[in-house]
Amino acid sequence: MKMSTEDHVFQSLSDFMNVWKTKDVNKLTEMVDSDVRAYFSTCGSTPDCSQHSLYGVRHFIDAIPQTQDFNFEITNFICRKNNNLIRQYAEVACIASDN
Repeated sequence: MKMSTEDHVFQSLSDFMNVWKTKDVNKLTEMVDSDVRAYFSTCGSTPDCSQHSLYGVRHFIDAIPQTQDFNFEITNFICRKNNNLIRQYAEVACIASDN
């Protein structure tokens, strides 16, 4: 059965979270288009606004130290499609620890 657009976007978000968990940022180039624009509320800004680009996504993952345990839950997931534009919103709760 073919995945719906919403299911595909949700799976992509889950894949992204697993990249964050494993710190394998090289997988981002397989998952994320080079012209991606993302907003991370926990990222600082840069003069050229690159924090919203693939560079910023990589930096977001690299900036958080890797931990022994990393669990996440995606909540309030919303996906809207309008012609060729897809917008996704989600809240992601994370717990990370080294014990």
